[in-house]
Amino acid sequence: MVAIVNTMWNNIKTYIAGNGASAPSKTLEEIVNEYGGALAAVGDTKTRDDYVSPSSTHPWKCLQDPTAILTTANWSQEYITHKNNLKIDIPWQATRLGTTETVTASADPTLTASGSIFSAGDVGKRIWLDGIVRKIQSYTSGTEIEMDDLTTVAAVATYILDETAHTTQFTAESITDDTDNVLVTFEDTPETEALFTALAEMLAFYGGLYSEFQPVMKFTANYGTEISADEEFIITNIDAVNRQLKIANSDVTANYSTGTVSVEIYPCRVIETGKAHTTTKARHYQKWDAGFISAGAYFAGGGATRGAMQGHLFLSGLGDYGNGGVNSSRYGYQVDPDNNTVKRYDGDTGSASTFPAGGKTSAPKTDSVDGTPNTHQLTHGPGDVGYKYEYAGSYTA
Repeated sequence: MVAIVNTMWNNIKTYIAGNGASAPSKTLEEIVNEYGGALAAVGDTKTRDDYVSPSSTHPWKCLQDPTAILTTANWSQEYITHKNNLKIDIPWQATRLGTTETVTASADPTLTASGSIFSAGDVGKRIWLDGIVRKIQSYTSGTEIEMDDLTTVAAVATYILDETAHTTQFTAESITDDTDNVLVTFEDTPETEALFTALAEMLAFYGGLYSEFQPVMKFTANYGTEISADEEFIITNIDAVNRQLKIANSDVTANYSTGTVSVEIYPCRVIETGKAHTTTKARHYQKWDAGFISAGAYFAGGGATRGAMQGHLFLSGLGDYGNGGVNSSRYGYQVDPDNNTVKRYDGDTGSASTFPAGGKTSAPKTDSVDGTPNTHQLTHGPGDVGYKYEYAGSYTA
């Protein structure tokens, strides 16, 4: 059957060539094998239950393979170019509401502004409040809106997120000489916070070693007199607190600021010499125990993140015995100030004798609603464990 299909394919190729077009050079069987049974473009991904090594008939890169530098000696130029074109991509752009107005929230669900900055058209949009992202549920006035799940927020600037736009360029506001390096400081904006969160998570996810995680910063325009447009530099340190990225550059000899300039961040580029990436090489990062998270308010496209659970506040458990345990956790300790003893608070409000001594609970407990909890080193939901592959076009052993 395969022979018959290939004969038909060869007849089609002959017809195409006879009409002045370039005939395909591969058999239909080869094409089907290379595309994994379906048409795919370089960079497309698929999953399998089993591990398959790359080969000429399976030119797919397994994303769980160890971190390595890929070259055109094995992988197609199209695939290397695809990896080099990947850059940090945030699926929104932020616009501040007002110039000096700030907002405060004292209780869910009301948010109050110091000036008139809201409009009825803001309903349904997402806003950024110093790292907190929420959707506007209703409009009351230019100074008041309501939203879900918002507790207390101190006075902060308000940004509306435009979810139809993407941010791939980030604004630097100054550079500072640091011997053979340069510190690039970024504007204090939501996009900057998202960028640094993404870079810090990627560094932690890939092992916390700058020798392995080496993203590249590219300037999109001249900056001062010593940095030219399109020059690229390896990022050697990430300082989220001061909004600074350190790059290897010995040309800058003085501290100066020339206004702002846009930069782009490319995680997979490789710089060997000079101030430009090597076009025949690209960096592959290993992704172990990684589920899929879509880019959004807190996660950037092209990034990676560790496992985590949503933040919870656990009381210390040290409360005053005399106040009925209001400062104690349910299974925590209580301090009896009369005899300086520690008792366990069990919900009663009686005398000291009703608080038998005991330790606080430190492990997950079974309850009548949720049952017995599973424990693991990673926080995650149910998942289908397998291997993820990226289509590379062609592979040569």
